[in-house]
Amino acid sequence: MIHHPNVRGKVSSKVFKWATLDLASMAESVLTKRRKIETASTRKYTAGPHQVELQVAGSVVAATSFELLDSSM
Repeated sequence: MIHHPNVRGKVSSKVFKWATLDLASMAESVLTKRRKIETASTRKYTAGPHQVELQVAGSVVAATSFELLDSSM
């Protein structure tokens, strides 16, 4: 899930579905993902702090943030 500021200063969220896995108890899996942040017909990104969260079974298990410096994408 990415939380990003909009032009009115509020924060909105977008869920990006990734993978569905069936793992045995105590099993591990390594996943990698890249997401290109670019303007689309339905979304315009605004400069400022953005937060990324990883959810597993509806619970946030990891989070980080980054600063988008240029919103003229």
